[in-house]
Amino acid sequence: MSGSALRLDYHTIITKYRDHDIIIAIIQVKRGDRVKERPCLPLLRILACMACILFSLSLTVSAATLVYVPLDDRPVCLRDPVETLQAAGMKIVTPPRFLLSGRDRAGDPDGLWQWLQEAAKGADAAVVSADALLYGGLVSSRTHLIPDRLLQQRVENFQQLRRQNPRLRLYGFSTVMRSPQGSAGGTDPAYIETRGWQIYRYGALLDRQEQLGLSGKEEQEMEELIQLLPAEILTDWNGRRAKNHRLNLMLLQRTREGLFDYFILGRDDNGPYSQTQRELRHLRREAADLSSRVFATFSGADQLGMVLLTRAVNRLTFQVPLIAVQYAEGSGEQTIPSYQGEPVGVSALDHIVAAGGLPVRDPARANLVLLINTPPNGRTPEAGAGGNIVRPTVALRQFVAMVEQQINLGKRVAIADVAFANGSDNSLMQLLAQRDLLNRIHAYSGWNTASNSLGFALSQGILSARMSGQDKDKLLTVRLLDDWAYQANVRSLMLREVLAPFPQSAVSLGILKPAVEARTTAELKKFAADRFGSFPLRLFQASHPWNRMFEVRIDVFNAYPLHPWD
Repeated sequence: MSGSALRLDYHTIITKYRDHDIIIAIIQVKRGDRVKERPCLPLLRILACMACILFSLSLTVSAATLVYVPLDDRPVCLRDPVETLQAAGMKIVTPPRFLLSGRDRAGDPDGLWQWLQEAAKGADAAVVSADALLYGGLVSSRTHLIPDRLLQQRVENFQQLRRQNPRLRLYGFSTVMRSPQGSAGGTDPAYIETRGWQIYRYGALLDRQEQLGLSGKEEQEMEELIQLLPAEILTDWNGRRAKNHRLNLMLLQRTREGLFDYFILGRDDNGPYSQTQRELRHLRREAADLSSRVFATFSGADQLGMVLLTRAVNRLTFQVPLIAVQYAEGSGEQTIPSYQGEPVGVSALDHIVAAGGLPVRDPARANLVLLINTPPNGRTPEAGAGGNIVRPTVALRQFVAMVEQQINLGKRVAIADVAFANGSDNSLMQLLAQRDLLNRIHAYSGWNTASNSLGFALSQGILSARMSGQDKDKLLTVRLLDDWAYQANVRSLMLREVLAPFPQSAVSLGILKPAVEARTTAELKKFAADRFGSFPLRLFQASHPWNRMFEVRIDVFNAYPLHPWD
């Protein structure tokens, strides 16, 4: 049902999110709807009346204090969520950077626990990465040599944190270890750089064997892979995954015991058939009794902190934002993007509920309209590859018309741009700029995986209701420069023109780093001046904090328009 609102009625929502009955009843009574098929209706109506009072008081709630332990110190995990929460009027406290995982250092789990136990005192809520607190960070969760005994002791630290802070709202997230097809720069065990595809295929065939069985050709491929892969590599790979699996089972048990107010199990890079999906199937069976009120699992890792921070703000301010979803014509919600194993429509619903919102069918009833740019054929190629040319289609023009229509109706609009992986759709962005819509939307995201983009667009769109126009535009500036200008365009230019003439790796910039950063900043300024249309230009500086080309940090120095560039 591409190009129209996601067709969900209350009955469908209750079937999937049964534990949100009270919230749904609150919204219906508040809006004067008839309430049907509700158990304990008098109690629900009483709760609804109480909730309406809380809704009216929410605007006067003073700024809450949130404690946040991110995956690592990458901008999308640390700086961007912090600036979003600050723009929304929240006080957010984070660990010293030296305790967090960086490109050239492992995080300090014991130091993080010591810091967290002190920071949690008097805080209203805490959003914490289990990967950081157990292993030291996302990369460390794949590469560590930490013994089981110590890891299990760190899991028990969550119980101590809860005992010491019984009123703290505690939100946690962990990841199922990813299944990469390749890797470079030390973000996985070294053998993934040379054996990554073989290991990926081996895991995919194991998963397929469990679900469907293997054809004769696939059985032969499996035998060949077993012969090709050294036993010590398979032993190490299986051992690392088994350790991660055991700890996730422990965290699910702690969720069952009420330790977390909400817990998300993220799935880093994976596919419809992969070792990640195979392990997830077993984890889901273990979590079958956990309700959607306390638990979710969906693709992605880097957006999970942002999503849970948004949920924390909604809970602290007694908000249940209603979210309507619309898609571009074509594959729409059935799209299964690169790096994830479920349709984007399923992921969108799960993200909305995890962020503390509620999906609705009618955009007229929504607090936020989330428009998702999906590809017509269901395939999401790399944004920096040659196929991302400016070629506005009829479907894209219709999508932009939907954006403009909702804005003209007075709706707040967020765009999740997932037609390409790792960057924006150049055709979409040119149309938005031409229609003078870039400075009228409330949130945009098109970086990395589809779930990463979806989580950011949704969360910043929800929180934009609490922001000034200048703060909202500052956050948009970062996303436009990062996702559109850099990821989809400037990064490939830099690889060709700056790195290619030198024997320098894209995952380790070395002595070229100052020159790369200076040229990147200049190219981004030129791109913005040429392509951003009437969107206000601002002073900024680009850098590569992880000493690699994959991500960029955009520091915006002021929130006021400057024409032209200084």
